[in-house]
This record gives sequence, structure tokens and C-alpha cells, in this order.
Amino acid sequence: MTKSALILLMASLFAALGCSDKSGPKEIAETAPVSNHLSLLPETSHLLVYANVQALQQTPFGQSLAERFDRQARHDKNDEEYRRFKEYTGFVFERDVQEIWISGVSQAESNKSNGGAIVRGQFDAQKIIDYAKKERRSPLLEEDFDGHTIYRSENNRDDLAFCFLSSETVALGDETWLKNVIRQRKSGKGVMDNSTMLRLIEGVPQKQYFWGIVDMDDGRWTEGLRKHGEPFKGAESLEKMKSLIFYADVAEKAELVMKGDFASAEEAELFADMLNGFKAMAKMMVSDDKEAIDMLNGIRIKTDGAGLQLTMNIDKDFFDKLEEKRGKFDKIEL
Repeated sequence: MTKSALILLMASLFAALGCSDKSGPKEIAETAPVSNHLSLLPETSHLLVYANVQALQQTPFGQSLAERFDRQARHDKNDEEYRRFKEYTGFVFERDVQEIWISGVSQAESNKSNGGAIVRGQFDAQKIIDYAKKERRSPLLEEDFDGHTIYRSENNRDDLAFCFLSSETVALGDETWLKNVIRQRKSGKGVMDNSTMLRLIEGVPQKQYFWGIVDMDDGRWTEGLRKHGEPFKGAESLEKMKSLIFYADVAEKAELVMKGDFASAEEAELFADMLNGFKAMAKMMVSDDKEAIDMLNGIRIKTDGAGLQLTMNIDKDFFDKLEEKRGKFDKIEL
């Protein structure tokens, strides 16, 4: 991935967790409905994630996270590149980012996926482009494509590419995905024209802060999970899942809800039994730590017909506790 584009994406996602700048968010004159930007995402998307960065920042939970991440950043010796980017461009992610949309597209012929993100906010595009050119070890290629300029690495076509769609919107991701986004601006067809994804979007009850959907019915996502990365004992059961939606309701705490839809009630029950088995095993592994057990007890799993729901409440101390217990939780094999 190109460094500058990767920084922009990852730091923007970091901001979506609730980080805020002490100078406060800037006003952004144009507030676009969620569906307007969803229409930019490829019709063939199988995964969508949305985060309203500024709405998260205005909640007590988001503000408490901001303080935590600010403390971490002060002691992090690995964020020198972020500091250089911020100083050169004047772009402060947590202040200048408004919303983020992420899309993933499965490719049947290769069992791989491509994807990217659309970030809306306030940018000095020329400074960001100049920084990308200045900091690269290899030249940054510019390609004119359908009225837009795409930037990517000269040496590796698999690098993350990026393009400013407007003065307040940047798209960054795989080159194939990015070109699809640009094409669809003219065709007018996007993921909202995908009946399955539209049905899943309409099934998300809370869209204000953070939500996502995955269409898993064709099995390509779970097949990829089994073939790549660390082995996961539950991957075979995951292949029985047809779709997944998740969302967060945020105030003093964040309530994270994940809902899986299966082909039958029996498959939902089997998957719930597997999750409860993992949970029981984890509690045995940390049986000498009441606080860790309480964290695990806070994960609630239930079924309703062919549906499964997992709910957990995350308070402002959750991430500090998780970091403290990491050594114990890392021993748990899933």
C-alpha cells in the first residue's frame, strides 16, 4: 500500500473509534445523506461498513475513547509518519473527517476480494498529493481515468490507489475497486441497486454511529477465511451463515450488536452452541480473574428461529481492561 494513502485510511478508521481533536470538529457545509455515498459503492459489494466519525465524537463514550487514544499516541514511538503527515498537510483526521464508507467485493474466479473506502471531510488535496510524492521511495504514478486522476505506486499495481472525487470526498482502495467507483458515478448504479444488500441495509435498526453488513450466502467470504490466515475452528460453521449485520448504539456506553442469519433454526442453534462453548472454555482459562470472567459474561448469545444475536456492552474502561488481560485472553484458542 502507498504509505500516505494507508495513513489516511487507517487514521480515519482510528478516528471513527472516537478520537477527537481538542480544537473541536469543523463545520462542514454540505451534509450528504448516507444513501448518496452508498450509491458510489460497487453494485457487486458483499461487505459494507459505515462510521459517522463526528457523531461518535459527540457522545460521552466517544469522548472517553478520545482521551484514551490521545494518551496512547503521546507514548507511541511508531507514529512518526503520522506526525509528519499531519504537520505537512495540516490535515487532522479526528477534526476533519466526517464520515467513512467501506466496501468489499468478492471475486468468484479467484476466491479473493478487493475493496476500499470513501472518506468525506475537509482536505487540502494538493498538500496530500505533494506529501505522497515527497515521502515515496518509488515514483507515484498518475493516471487520468474518466475525468479523474488516480494515484498509485509505479512498482506495484497491488498497492492502494487513491483519487479525490471532489473537494470533500476521497476514495482509496484497490485499483480495480477504485475504477468501478469512478465508472459508477456516470452509470448511476451502485450497491443500493443490489436487492440483497438493500434488504440487509434496511434491516439495520441503528445507523447513526457505526454499522456494517455482510452477504455471506455465496460462501466465498467464509471459504477465504478457511484458506487464509490463522486456522479457526468455527470456520466450517460460519459457512452456514447467510448474512451478518452489526451496529452500535452509543451514549455513555456502546452496545455492540451482531446478528447472523442462517438457513435453518438448527444451524443457528449449532453455531450458538459453538460460541457458548468457546465462552465456557475462555472462562475456564481465566477462572482466577473475576474481572476477566465478568467481561466474558457480558457477551450475550441468543437465537430466534434461524437468527442468532450476540450483544455486548463496552464501557469507557473496556479497552484498558482488555489490554490488561491480553496475556490471558491470547491463550484462548478458537
